[in-house]
Amino acid sequence: MDGVQDYIDIYLERSQQVLAAHKPDNIVNVSSLFIHCMEDSYHRQAANHSNPDIGMIEQAITGLSAGREWLETKEPMQGLTVRYLIAIAKIRYGLVITAKYLHQLKCAGNRKEEERLDMEQLTILFAEANQTCIAHHEAHLFLVRHLCSCYGSSTMDTLLQHADVDWIRPHELETQHDEIADRYVICGQAYGVVREAVAEAVTSGQFNLVTDALQKCQRLTVSQRETSLLLALFREVTMSYAREEERQIQPEMIDRLIEFLDESVDIRPKDFVKHMIRNHLQNLGCSQLVVSAQQGVLHQSVLALVMHTLITLICSPDNSMLHPLLRLFHRPEDMQRSYLPTMPEDVRLVARSAVRGRERVYECPNGHLYTVGDCGRPWVRRRCAERGCNEFIGGQHHEPAEGNRVADLSLRGHTLGDPDARSVRPIAEGQLYPMASCILRIILHSSMISAAVIKPQEVEKLCHPPPSAGDIGAFLWQHLLKDLEQLSLACGKSQDDCLLIVHIVLQLITAEKRTGRRGEHWDELLGSRKARDDWEVAFAHRYLQPVIENLDRELARANTALQADQRFSANPLMRLLHQQPTMRVLSQDDMQNLHTLPEVWQYRPQVTIESLQQYLERWKSPVDRGASLLGHEEDSLALLRKFLEKAHVLSVAQHLPDLLRLQQMLIDQFHRRIDATEADKITIEDFLANANRELKDAVGIFISVWNQVREDIFRHGGISAVPREFCFRVMDTTDSLAMLLPTDKQPGVCSTALVQFLINNHNEFMDFYYGLIGDKPRSDPIPACDIAVSHLVTFDLDKDLLPLMLAHKDYAVQADHGTTQTFNLMSLQRQIEERFVRGRPKLEEQTKRIVFRQELQDAAVFQKLRKNVPQKPLSPAIQHQILSQVKSISDLGDCLAALDIAIGFLASTSSPPDVRISDYLYTTLSLPEDRGIKNVPKAHKYCRLCHILALWQTLAVERACRLHEDEQDPFVSVAPEYQHDLSNAQIAGLVKVRRHINLKHMLAELYEYMVLHLTNIGNEEQDITQYSIVDVLEAFMDEKDSNAMIHGLQENFPRDIQLQHAVHTWRTLVELAQP
Repeated sequence: MDGVQDYIDIYLERSQQVLAAHKPDNIVNVSSLFIHCMEDSYHRQAANHSNPDIGMIEQAITGLSAGREWLETKEPMQGLTVRYLIAIAKIRYGLVITAKYLHQLKCAGNRKEEERLDMEQLTILFAEANQTCIAHHEAHLFLVRHLCSCYGSSTMDTLLQHADVDWIRPHELETQHDEIADRYVICGQAYGVVREAVAEAVTSGQFNLVTDALQKCQRLTVSQRETSLLLALFREVTMSYAREEERQIQPEMIDRLIEFLDESVDIRPKDFVKHMIRNHLQNLGCSQLVVSAQQGVLHQSVLALVMHTLITLICSPDNSMLHPLLRLFHRPEDMQRSYLPTMPEDVRLVARSAVRGRERVYECPNGHLYTVGDCGRPWVRRRCAERGCNEFIGGQHHEPAEGNRVADLSLRGHTLGDPDARSVRPIAEGQLYPMASCILRIILHSSMISAAVIKPQEVEKLCHPPPSAGDIGAFLWQHLLKDLEQLSLACGKSQDDCLLIVHIVLQLITAEKRTGRRGEHWDELLGSRKARDDWEVAFAHRYLQPVIENLDRELARANTALQADQRFSANPLMRLLHQQPTMRVLSQDDMQNLHTLPEVWQYRPQVTIESLQQYLERWKSPVDRGASLLGHEEDSLALLRKFLEKAHVLSVAQHLPDLLRLQQMLIDQFHRRIDATEADKITIEDFLANANRELKDAVGIFISVWNQVREDIFRHGGISAVPREFCFRVMDTTDSLAMLLPTDKQPGVCSTALVQFLINNHNEFMDFYYGLIGDKPRSDPIPACDIAVSHLVTFDLDKDLLPLMLAHKDYAVQADHGTTQTFNLMSLQRQIEERFVRGRPKLEEQTKRIVFRQELQDAAVFQKLRKNVPQKPLSPAIQHQILSQVKSISDLGDCLAALDIAIGFLASTSSPPDVRISDYLYTTLSLPEDRGIKNVPKAHKYCRLCHILALWQTLAVERACRLHEDEQDPFVSVAPEYQHDLSNAQIAGLVKVRRHINLKHMLAELYEYMVLHLTNIGNEEQDITQYSIVDVLEAFMDEKDSNAMIHGLQENFPRDIQLQHAVHTWRTLVELAQP
């Protein structure tokens, strides 16, 4: 390492000699190049730590301390050396990491971060940063610039509210400034003229100044002049309510202004303007648009954006492209059945919605879709054909079966749900790229907030599900803040730049000369998906694409306009953030004190996947120079584009083996041993109370991965039907255990769908790759049980991909043009192919499912067992001895779980009937010693396989009786149509005949029949609810070839008691059987 440093020292010395003769400033550029390169190397080193957070914090602490110490001990006349540059790079890196954790802990509002991070180490880091800021002022300003440039200028506003980090404030910000930057200045010179006229008019009372200013703007259209005036009124009058009371515009002047506007021909929406300048928009229904001195910088900035949207809509009634948004603003009640822009689409529903004629699409109780033909109303019942479901579908007499309903294929209106449950990661919707989706969604939510000013109830009706708190304004406001977070990630820009981007788009709409185009017509109600999709594409092409394609240039132009605004320069924070190094000739002393120069402390964006995607979009493929990496001239970087597009899902795929292992652990523990209703009642938190570390870690991974990709699962076609409510809320340990158990029914479909989704994404990516290279996999698909990380296209973002991206970053310096940083995309793609893609196999999509205990209690299973192993009854005396040894319901459950396992195997394989059940469980099936029937000695020693069904019936009925005594429901799995109440006369009939029927035998056989035939998992396709219990039980006994018929049943049991009364009949007989 010393040899490398010596070589760089020689290079720096020679560079100074060469560049000094040309222009000394270029020496600073060369130095900055080395500093940036070394700063990136520290990011790579920290990523190699087993815990990236710990690695970053430790390296930042060391870097700040070592860098500051070196600068303090540097000899005054010491020139440029590599150690000098390393010291600066270490301080820059340390302050970047400091900014990251300051924002996470103080601004992001996530309390879980404090639990996850080492707060003692962070305290040391912040103390080191404080000492560095005290010692080196330019480094202090760098920290402030980095915080605001990465996370928005409102970050400083939030941080300065925390006394423990008040050291973050440099002396330049000691003067308070209560006005946000006026981003409306990007609307052009005309706005500036009108704004200054309004400002002077409300001070002097000379309102003719406003009229004169508007006269100077005659070259603008009427709508453009009106837009400039309304923006100026909001900025100069309404925003004055954010000042201290003594600095606000006096009420008398407001009254005079309103009188002037009433007579003005340049204002059309006069009532709205009155409410706006009086700051009374809350009277119309939306308190979020009221300006107050208590609001922070971010709230005021977003409010200004919403008002820009609202004013643009109001002043553009003739723009046909805006008609859907105008209809939403003026008449939200007309949009109740509209497909609103950028709303998520359920691909599964779209595919099923292609029905014809009078057909209707229904969904079964588990969310699976099916169609009903003819008149579209059900007449017959069948069983759901989806794997593992078997619920009743259809219905009778034009009424859907229990739990069935007409499927909502529409997903119309606003369907994003709880804003807190939305992912921060930007997701492309429809045919729009993520960035375009984010911008359009910001405009949509701003329009809906504007509509809520007038008609809050009608806007609330657009939201499905409706806001839980009932405040539609706050609900939409939170969505708008989430949109800004997503846009920041999508474009790799700060929050301030994202606000500017939307203002630029709105200005582009206003500046358009021809608002209507020949032959252009839009369905302003957006009554179909096609109408919505066509409008989205056209809107994006006309207003979004020009901005996105020239994003850096547009932002540079907008920031130049901001800096030229005298109001802007009056804001010390804005002046600090946009201050450019002064143009001066650097002396030799400057070179010896490089760390005091602002030039080496300029903000530099961090490398992220999103920033690389943005760079890739601007990079033109060199197809004219020969074949690409993969031999396809159409797009030489197709693999890299696809990889980055799928990077989010591919990165979490590393946990697929952990998820499959968790499923196997749960299957081992619960397969055939738990009822679905029981699993639904147990919370994950309760389940983990006594779990081992491996299981707790695996469940934590499941919850984390699910929350990262749940929205993607909802949008992914071909996945098991996951109910929407599971995909649009955050999962935690208060959810039911059933969500973790892999089944094809809700809520267990979440577990199944998550694994399927990750496997499908891997296979789709590999199909894409093999299509690119014109090859096919060299091996068969890997079975799910054998999947390892080495089989997957996956990576760790911090440890694998970011270091690889930084390693392919090229640094250059050009005379008079400063430093440039680019990526070697072709080499990066080649490395990604070799390290993560090449040679990966495809995966088998078949995965295991858990079988609930009641699914084994099936008449066909019992019948097959009787054929394989002839059955005998247990005598009443043996039954009594067995039951006397069972101490608790828990013991009964353990015994039944073991018997269910044995019954399942005996139904498919024969075994000698005289083998003891205990020997079969522990020897043949290798059941663990702590499970089975050992806690019931009589059954353990006496019962043979020929008694297994009799033993099962004895224990199952006893368990049901004890649950009934404890006021619990033993029949939660029995279909509702068999749980109708008996009439008083029918109950009296049972009381009359109780002494003439063998109640104990009757209870046992009726219970067995119900759990085998009347559950939601039964096989009946016809309506048997009207059948007499007497006839049904006699047929059931015949089917079992039972010689012992129920004494007195045929002669005495009331014939009017039908199967629809089965559960109530059983409960009544239990009560009557009590001594």
